[in-house]
Amino acid sequence: MRELLFWILWNPLPVFLFIIGVGLANLWWKRREGRLRLLAVTIPYLLLVLFSTPAFVYVLRGVLEWQYPPLPLEYRPADAEAIVVLGSHLVADDEATGELALDKNARARCFRTAKLYRTGEPRPVLVSGGRAGADQPSVAPVMRDLLVAQGVSASDIIVEDQSPDTHENAVECRRVVDAHGWHKIVLVTNASHLVRAVGCFRKQGIETVGCGCHYQSTPESRGRHMYWPHPQALKNCPAVCYEWLGLAWYWVRGRI
Repeated sequence: MRELLFWILWNPLPVFLFIIGVGLANLWWKRREGRLRLLAVTIPYLLLVLFSTPAFVYVLRGVLEWQYPPLPLEYRPADAEAIVVLGSHLVADDEATGELALDKNARARCFRTAKLYRTGEPRPVLVSGGRAGADQPSVAPVMRDLLVAQGVSASDIIVEDQSPDTHENAVECRRVVDAHGWHKIVLVTNASHLVRAVGCFRKQGIETVGCGCHYQSTPESRGRHMYWPHPQALKNCPAVCYEWLGLAWYWVRGRI
């Protein structure tokens, strides 16, 4: 009983959704409103329940991540001639000074790239990422600095700082790949982003091996409260939905 009370106080969202659901069921039962009006309220409510359920977000994200299982930490394809790491965003590091720093996705990509670089003989590292906004600097130079701090030789790093999105990453990197005569690369980005990113690079004719980082839909992330609505699931939903919408948009545009 004490545990249940603590759970309700810590996460009241299921209780609120239950109360609203009972109210909607009562409205359907009495049918004082027209069917279309009731549907206009019920459908958003059901979607809210769905997208706030961790199990649904886990699967929605997992369908993307599971297509490219994690590469072993001590493994890199022997015939891969370069490592390409995609940029993410810059965020405010200190609100008082307004300085910008890499977000958690960009940092995770850099850390994974540094490990790949140290596996076997050093390979060139191509950092790709332009400006996320008109008022922001390019992300690639900032990622280069972190890679150097992680032990990647500055002479092995090539910076591509013009591409603002995944498609342009692939287009601009193709120019560098052709200029150096590379035939096969390892592409590093977030696990949920790999499907779209690898698709773009292969569309440009680049033989690509996907290397994911920041996996979230893993057996370790499952818990006994997966089927209880939780605000964290709603917080994670925009990024997951963005990838799915991006995949659909890129497919329609013929970019993957």
